[in-house]
Amino acid sequence: MSPPDLSSTPRTALRRHHERARTDRDDLYAVLDAGLICHLGVIADGVPRVLPTGYGRLDDTLYLHGSSANATFMAGGG
Repeated sequence: MSPPDLSSTPRTALRRHHERARTDRDDLYAVLDAGLICHLGVIADGVPRVLPTGYGRLDDTLYLHGSSANATFMAGGG
């Protein structure tokens, strides 16, 4: 049995080209599994920062590669 589709929230709802949206987890997992690098955006000390970050997925968990010594990385919620 596959997990339920993902649902949007007021912050993630598409306003334009909503017909392009995909909520099926298998579709979204395929996109994640095809990549190695993401861009993680965080607010650190009141300033937005974007970090190129390695990642991997195992089932429903997304793992981000980073150091706990990196204050910017930890600003994202650690």
